[in-house]
Amino acid sequence: FEMVSVPAGDYTYGSDDQTLTIDYDFEMMKYEVTNAQYLTYLEEALTSGDITVNGNSVTGYYGGDENYGAGEQTFYSLGTPSGYNYARISYNGNNFQIDEPSGFTAGEFDNHPVVYVTWYGANAFALHYGMRLPTEYEWEKTARGNTGADYPWGNQSPICDFESDSGANYAPDWSPCYNGTTPVGAFVNSPSPYGAYDMAGNVWEWTDSWWSENYPYRVLRGGAWADDTSILRSWGRNSYVPYAASSGGGFRCTRTQ
Repeated sequence: FEMVSVPAGDYTYGSDDQTLTIDYDFEMMKYEVTNAQYLTYLEEALTSGDITVNGNSVTGYYGGDENYGAGEQTFYSLGTPSGYNYARISYNGNNFQIDEPSGFTAGEFDNHPVVYVTWYGANAFALHYGMRLPTEYEWEKTARGNTGADYPWGNQSPICDFESDSGANYAPDWSPCYNGTTPVGAFVNSPSPYGAYDMAGNVWEWTDSWWSENYPYRVLRGGAWADDTSILRSWGRNSYVPYAASSGGGFRCTRTQ
């Protein structure tokens, strides 16, 4: 996995641009986890006995936390694409495969971000490869550094242009630009200050943070392909129960240096 380095130090956080500090260096994945990468994980985990296929669900053991007990949890929701331009992973009884939406050729969505993965499935992937999910603080520092800007590239509003300095996959006025996911890193000129791509739009990204002490949902960051401009701001937050999976939900991983 390609990683970017994020040094210890100050960064801006939240809509009011607070100055916070992370006092350690860490690395963040340069791109969101792709369909091909997640399929490889599923194959390895199935071979090692870490996951089971039960109908349309891939399940595995989770050790529990302060809000949810230990036990079998859904990692990934198997299925086939319908109506939008994103791929799904399916299982034919012997192997996992990436199913492209109608009109696209085999392999065309291998490098798109994986969707329909739960927090449990994202966490299991990270642990499998010796990483972890980022906290929302690590995520926001990677997305905007100490710039105080609204978006990873600055304060310019995003536009649907792969070559633009503010290019992103989103939905202006709630009308999706690309009707689904786009290849990771396709917006070549709009990385974050530390060189991470697609931190605004494409898919929401699971973090390891809880929404609040009294609301045991996991935080997601970054906005997705079906979200409007305002949702993509680097300080924007969303939340889901950890067993939820959606067409706009993906992730990237981090590790402490």
